Amino acid sequence: MLCIGHLPDADLGPVISPQAKQRICDLVQTGIDQGADCILDGRGIQVPGFEKGNFVGPTILTGVQPSMTCYKEEIFGPVLVILNVDTLDDAINLINSNPYGNGTAIFTTNGATARKFTQEIDVGQVRSICEYFLNRNDFDLILDGSGGSERSYSGSFADVFVHRLSRILHGRRQLLWQSGK
Repeated sequence: MLCIGHLPDADLGPVISPQAKQRICDLVQTGIDQGADCILDGRGIQVPGFEKGNFVGPTILTGVQPSMTCYKEEIFGPVLVILNVDTLDDAINLINSNPYGNGTAIFTTNGATARKFTQEIDVGQVRSICEYFLNRNDFDLILDGSGGSERSYSGSFADVFVHRLSRILHGRRQLLWQSGK
């Protein structure tokens, strides 16, 4: 269970200001308006005792295209933007053409594919998740490398968010796989 709040044991805290919260929510809505699907929406989250706090829960947008505002702008919030491409080379080119290049992940069963991906992209944080790890009960993400890239911010927040998000997805993945998605 993800703990959202302001206490030291919280997995996810508030964003910096009401304006930052509004910007995040606006970018998510713009993504939806431009055709993305919101499969996990954290915009309406309420933290007991802090109902007017600047909290945004984990949010996942799928079906995102490179022309969408939610892809072109840095969101600076707990939002995972997912794009699909046809080939590994298309993925590498798409990632390398983004001026921010904060972080990315590849889900694969092929070690050579994972290695090519992690070696040829230029981003701040890289995740390579292989089938072996997807089948483990702890579903931890594996960090293959990190560092700054272009105009990106590389910090521990993204690492913590992705790790915590993986715990949420662990419970949802079986449902998605059973439904054939």
